[in-house]
Amino acid sequence: ALVNPMFAKAIVDSGLKKYGFTSDNITPFQMKKIINEEILPKLVKFMKGAETLEALGVGQIIFDVKKNILFINASFRRLTGLHESASSKDVIDKTELEDIIDSILKGEKENIVKEAELKTSKLRLNIVGGPVKNAQKEITGVVFFFQDNTMRAALDMEMDHVYEKLEEKNAKLNEAISKLESTGKQLRQSEKMAAVGQLAGGVAHEINNPLTIILGYSQAILKKVQEDDPMYKPLKSIENATGRCKKIVSDLLAFSRTEKLEKENIDINEAIDQALTLVQAWSKVKNVEVSKKYSQVPQILTNKNQIQQVIVNLCNNAVDAMPSGGIITITTKQLDECIEISVADTGKGMSEDVKHHIFEPFFTTKDVGKGTGLGLSLCHGIITKNGGTIQIISEMDKGTNIVIKLPITQSEPQKTEQSNP
Repeated sequence: ALVNPMFAKAIVDSGLKKYGFTSDNITPFQMKKIINEEILPKLVKFMKGAETLEALGVGQIIFDVKKNILFINASFRRLTGLHESASSKDVIDKTELEDIIDSILKGEKENIVKEAELKTSKLRLNIVGGPVKNAQKEITGVVFFFQDNTMRAALDMEMDHVYEKLEEKNAKLNEAISKLESTGKQLRQSEKMAAVGQLAGGVAHEINNPLTIILGYSQAILKKVQEDDPMYKPLKSIENATGRCKKIVSDLLAFSRTEKLEKENIDINEAIDQALTLVQAWSKVKNVEVSKKYSQVPQILTNKNQIQQVIVNLCNNAVDAMPSGGIITITTKQLDECIEISVADTGKGMSEDVKHHIFEPFFTTKDVGKGTGLGLSLCHGIITKNGGTIQIISEMDKGTNIVIKLPITQSEPQKTEQSNP
């Protein structure tokens, strides 16, 4: 980097011409001979020229075997800020070269190339050094060349800083894109749920009235029919089937958000406990243990019955996911401005495809007649309506954890009517 390329080419061309060769007809052996006998001596002579080094701004200093200064040029003093009267010790201390000088004088190192920073000036220098030898190849001293690299080092640091900033911004951009994609999915899901909710609400109202009539008449007739009457069992079947249909209609009405809801400040742990009384009898039969890990949490404003409906639904699904038994763990804790409810099981887990559709109305993995596909849709609607979120964390054969987050809000009990989305 210290020799102009055009000057170096001129020296090479001169050597080829002297020996009568060209770049086309010279052999590697002949080229090596020209380099050793013609080119290198000229380059060394050029580089040792004091005027050349000064012109290039390269500092030079030569020590003898006793570390006394034999030669020091003006560029070196300018780079290091050392006065002409500075001693060898001052120079060595300033440049921190003592260990390197010792290793070169002992023959442990032939040449060194390093970068160093002068502590007093924060100047960064490229340093090249090596031994000075006499005709008998004996080491008679050490020579060093110094070149200012401060600007380049500063530019490198600035470039590193720029790259770090770019990487940081790129990471934030990727995170924003990921969030945008997630928000888009949630929006599409919400739109789908809203459309189905409107349809479900209308259908439920139309079906509810005739079901009420059928149920009423069947119950009235049952009161007049003895159990040994041949008509008793068919009528009882009608009553049971109609009751199940009304339960589905009730779920549809809740899903469509048209029912009147009464909100109150509730203790979430107490509400979950009350809901679990409906679950534990069923879970014991299925050899499923219910473990409760409650933390002390503040009251929140919500509809108690609906939150209990969510817990019962999630627990029933968890029991169904563990046909050979297992454990349901219900955890509550406060996170900043929300309460987190976790319902985890040790069941068979869900595939990615199932998780993708799990909150869709009428989607179910259960056998025909064992599920309507409205349970988790209903849970999603209830939690979303209360300003919360519901998330599925599950892997095949690793169980499922459903995490609910509800905002901490409190006020006087109120009665509201939710409109269709």
